[in-house]
Amino acid sequence: MSEVKTSRKLLVSEILRGDPCYVYSQRLAERFNVEIDVTVELAVSQADDWDWYWAASRLLTTPGYEKFSAIVNKAENEQSDALKPYQDLARQAREEARKEYDRVLRIEVEKPGNWYSDKAYQAANEAYGRMTQVADAALTAARKVLEGRTNLVAAEAFALLYIEEDGTTDQTGNDKWYGHDDYEDSDYYEDDTDY
Repeated sequence: MSEVKTSRKLLVSEILRGDPCYVYSQRLAERFNVEIDVTVELAVSQADDWDWYWAASRLLTTPGYEKFSAIVNKAENEQSDALKPYQDLARQAREEARKEYDRVLRIEVEKPGNWYSDKAYQAANEAYGRMTQVADAALTAARKVLEGRTNLVAAEAFALLYIEEDGTTDQTGNDKWYGHDDYEDSDYYEDDTDY
């Protein structure tokens, strides 16, 4: 019976080969030296700190990336469904606030000295803001919580798949995306297209 692997070494140079953005390069340098012992626990502890789609596309095999995408797409769909009532609430609040904005603006414009004045628009904007503040705050909070849940799913999926692929000889996503500088030899660009 073979031992179940719970970790896999990942060289920092392998991540850098994928050309991460400046922020992620700096974060990588601050947290890790030469190699990372990838575990589910480590990935989950840093779930909100990394772009897991980026990592999966460069560090998993093509089949691994497809599995990762299926798992995370399901979580994102669930997130979208859970967010919908908050989006509806915010949209409804904005519709009502727009009516209040117009009402207040009409009243303020009629006041002496307010015609074409910033005072009228300021009063209308304040009324609009008061009516949308709570719904917008609820939407922002809900989005943060739900994105955090999706990030946890993505981090765990990446770690499990990366560990599972230990020892594979398949081409990695990293090689697929960044291993060659032969775009001119591919069908990616068409000769008669203006860029």
